[in-house]
Order: sequence, then structure tokens, then C-alpha cells
Amino acid sequence: MFRCKAIFLLLIILLPFLSMQASAQNNKIVISSESDLLDLYTYMSSGKQTQGKYYILIQDIYCKKELSPPNIAFDGTLDGNGHTIHLTINGNDENTGLFYSLSKQARVKNLNIDGVVSAGQAVGAICGINYGSITRCNNYASVSGGIKNSAGIAGINYGTIEQCSNKGEIRGSFSSGGIAGSNSGIITSCYNEGKIIGKASGGIVGTLRDGWITSCYNKGEISGSEYAGGISAIRYRNHTLINCYSIESDITSMGHYYNCYYNKQTLKSPGIVSKLNNRPSIPNPYLDSLLDDFNLNQFVYDKNNINQGYPILHWQINNFSDIEGHWAKESILKVTERNIMEGYDSNTFKPDRVITRAEFAKVIVKYLGLAIIEENNNSYDDVSKTNPYYNYIETATKHKLVYGIGNNLYNPDAGITREELITILVRAIEYKGYDVEISEKEADSLVNKYLRPGSVHDWAKKQIAWSIQKGILNKNNLYLDVSVTEKDMTRGQVADVIANALSYS
Repeated sequence: MFRCKAIFLLLIILLPFLSMQASAQNNKIVISSESDLLDLYTYMSSGKQTQGKYYILIQDIYCKKELSPPNIAFDGTLDGNGHTIHLTINGNDENTGLFYSLSKQARVKNLNIDGVVSAGQAVGAICGINYGSITRCNNYASVSGGIKNSAGIAGINYGTIEQCSNKGEIRGSFSSGGIAGSNSGIITSCYNEGKIIGKASGGIVGTLRDGWITSCYNKGEISGSEYAGGISAIRYRNHTLINCYSIESDITSMGHYYNCYYNKQTLKSPGIVSKLNNRPSIPNPYLDSLLDDFNLNQFVYDKNNINQGYPILHWQINNFSDIEGHWAKESILKVTERNIMEGYDSNTFKPDRVITRAEFAKVIVKYLGLAIIEENNNSYDDVSKTNPYYNYIETATKHKLVYGIGNNLYNPDAGITREELITILVRAIEYKGYDVEISEKEADSLVNKYLRPGSVHDWAKKQIAWSIQKGILNKNNLYLDVSVTEKDMTRGQVADVIANALSYS
């Protein structure tokens, strides 16, 4: 009965903009740079309507300037297309995020946020206040608020937040949460891994008023000096929790809760349970029963151990049948979760298969989040337009990340050596603006320490040495007993190298 109510309420909230979505997608407005994003802000500030407009990112955006979003509600659709906006927002006002607020018609989806977001109150990476729909968005940014309602996704939620996650640190004076600071809407199929700090801190929400939280979990550390909870810190009677659990802290409630569990308590505040309206804690040592009691349409068994064996949400799963026990398993899950690398239709990843030069061109383009260049001019005679990697090779070539082997050839089906791969990767990291310089003396010292003498060509020595120095190359992905020119890289090794370089992406 309660699940039916939740579904019914969700449909009521979604219906106003379902029909709008179909027509809006036919007239997409591309956002490919910081300038495009600022143009959107200017457009909104001029009083023009964004309702019915469909904005889509075609590459990652790195904002060099500090953003100042206008104090106007966004009415349209923003499709992040799996890309990330790296930003800095430092404001003293309320209702701050990528957007001031989202209207009932607004929809933000498939977007990642990284960087720093701070304001006075009602601050979230996506928006200050949400009345619309936020789907498949992930926050990696640190978020802080001076007064109340700080969160990874929305400071205050009256709408719907679905299939979202927070991995950034959230800090606020009062009512801080991984997904929302205060919730009076619907939050479903979300999780938090970030540390939540404040006087009233919750893994999913700081304050749960009269809304619904369904099929959510928390594994982040909760530090609340006055109130804290695995799912929410403060709860009013008119709310409902269904199918939720917290690994790191307890679930206590004044309202209605069904199939809710916790495993262990690691809260910073002494006597926290007594402060939660003197309700007793509700320990349940049989967490395996989650697999029987929970709604299996949302939760699945964590067979890849990406969540310490606890149930994960259905949309998180990568069903690779051939990585269990593989040394690169965690790295494979990291890069596939970020859509940098992909598996095969057979639900396999094939971690020990050699990766080709063509395949790595695709990896490096997705690592950088570049927009795909679609041109008719072939850069190489041996890469036809029918080649599935043609556009990726052309894009990487145009950005001077990859080069041919001479005679207008690329050799797309050949394996890629560590020298070639690392040279391209370091080039990509430098493309992002990072300093990759290393002295000749340092390079010689590192290469001689970790590799066989004479095993590295001079043209790749500094790149190899810098990658060893930064931990990108290590004992797992670098054969220390053979020449780096004698072994082609496997998909598992590439996944590990890219995972180690994610901090530079």
C-alpha cells in the first residue's frame, strides 16, 4: 500500500513535464564551454524564459571564473550527457548551486558536479531549492553553508530527486545532508558516500519534514554535534521511510518506516540516540534479510563488492562475470562507473585482453570528456569512416593527443605499449593544465630504480618517470622486469592506469 502511494505521488510530480520533454529534445541547445554556461546565465538574467528549452552538454566544462548564478529559477531541461562541470561558487546569499532554483517544469539529468560550492543557506551542487526533477546526477564537490540546509544535490527539495549520489564533503551549521538539506518531496534510489558535518547531519537529508525517502542508503561518515542519523538527522512525524539502510549509523524515526536497517554506529556525538526524541535505536544484525525484504526492483546483491557486500541500487551495478578476483577489479569498476571504459555485450570486461591503439583513442577522449568531432576529412589512410573508432581517433588527433606512425597511417588494430599509452595520457593531463615537468636527473633516477636499464626510449623517459612519481604507474600495471616496449597494455592495466589518473581528469 505504501509503495503504491509513493509511486502515485511520484507520477503526479512527473506528469507536468513529461510531454514537454518530447518536443524540447527536438531543439537542443549545445553547451560546450564555460562561455556557453555564462551565456545561459545571461539569458536567464535578461528575463527570457528557459521553459521548453533543452540544453545538453557535449563535453566536460572547466570553469576558470568563479560562477555567480542569477537569482532566477531554471525552467527548462539540462542534460549533462554524462559530463562533469568543474566549478567554484562562493556566495553569501541563500539558494545557491549551479542554479538558484529549479521550477516544477525543470529537469536536470545525467550531470556530474565537481569543485567547491558555498553560500549562506539552502546550498546544493545542483540547486538551492528544487521543485522539479533531478535524475542521475552525482556530486563530487565540497559543499558548505553558513546557516542551514547544505547538501550534495539540493539545499531544499520539494520535487523529485532520483538515482543521484553524493561523494563530496558536506559541511553546514545546521541541517546538512548528502542529497538534500531539507526534504518535503520525494527522494528515491539515491546514496551518500561523503562525509557530512554539522549540528544536524544526515546521510541522505538533514531534516525530513513531510516527504518520502525510498530505496536509499548511506555509507558516509556522519558527524553531528547535536543531531545525527544515517538517513536523516531530524524527522517530523509526517514523513515516510521505505527500503532504506545505513552502514555507518543508526535509523531512528518519529514517522513511518518500513524495511529500514542499520549495521553499525560511528557517530561523533555522544548519547546521540537520546537526543533523537528519546527513541530507542533499532539495531538489526541480520542485514542479509535486506535481500529478502527490500524491493528488489531497486536493490541488488553487491556481487562485485563495490559497497562492502551490502546491497546496492540497481542502477549502480556492472554485471561483469570475469573480474571477480582480478587484481584490477576496483579500478575497472571505477572507470566503468564513470563511463570512461565499457564492457561487452556478453557481460564481460575481458581484463586480460590487449587494448588496441584505436580503443585507447576512445578511452582518452572519454577520460577528458571531449566533444566528439565529426568530420569528413580522414587524417589516416588506414582508418575508414566505417571504423567504429573513427570519430574518437579524429577527435584525439585534432586535439594533438595522438599521432600516426608515419606515411599517413595510424595502425588502429595494433596493441599499445606502455610508452605509447603513458605518453598520450601525460599529454592529456598537460592538456588539462597540470604541470608535468620533471628534471632529467629525477627521470633517470626513477627509471633506473624501477625499470631495467635501457628499457625506455628517450622520447618517453620523462613521461614514464613522471607517471611513476605520481603513482599512475605501479607494480600492478607496469611490468618491472621487462622492457616497456616489449609488452602491450591489457584492458585491466589500462583501467588501473586511468583510475590512478582520475584526480587529474
